[in-house]
Amino acid sequence: MQDILSLLPTSLNQIIALLIPVMVAYFGYRFHERMRLQHYFGELRVWSSSCLDCLSEAVHLCELDPERTTDPNFFNRRHNILQRLSSSIDQGRWFFPNAEVSDTEHWKLDSYQNFERRPLDDLVYAYGAVKRLSYKDQAENLLMKAPIVEIKKDFTSSIQVLLDPKKAHKQFGLAMKQNYPR
Repeated sequence: MQDILSLLPTSLNQIIALLIPVMVAYFGYRFHERMRLQHYFGELRVWSSSCLDCLSEAVHLCELDPERTTDPNFFNRRHNILQRLSSSIDQGRWFFPNAEVSDTEHWKLDSYQNFERRPLDDLVYAYGAVKRLSYKDQAENLLMKAPIVEIKKDFTSSIQVLLDPKKAHKQFGLAMKQNYPR
């Protein structure tokens, strides 16, 4: 017992010498976690921006007359959007992985089990809607525009909730109000 007591710091200098590395480690860890979160949300912004570009293109594709669309033709444009949506869905699984494993779907890979992930669901719905676009009849496609617009709005809303731009703008505004030397 006496040996253990002799190891305890006895002076203020010894206590401070022990606290400094603990504080440096603590603040280093907090800084690292903050940078990791900023990187994650930066990547999420890039991914969601790409998805929105694709959804916007899908909305405007509905307005084109397939018979008059050339270079690339309507079929190839639709195929390109489908390919990009498919890729975006799979990339989105990196941001929104399944947290649970279903007993009924244990045979599926974890990333392909059906658990609600709203941004990914919106992209899946958009994929189905674009796949139904006719490369022959514009009238059918005009009817698909409204559902695709709603999907795009829902996707935008769900991403906006995740990224919380009001908070980011507030933090940016506070940083800009600081009096920095010129």
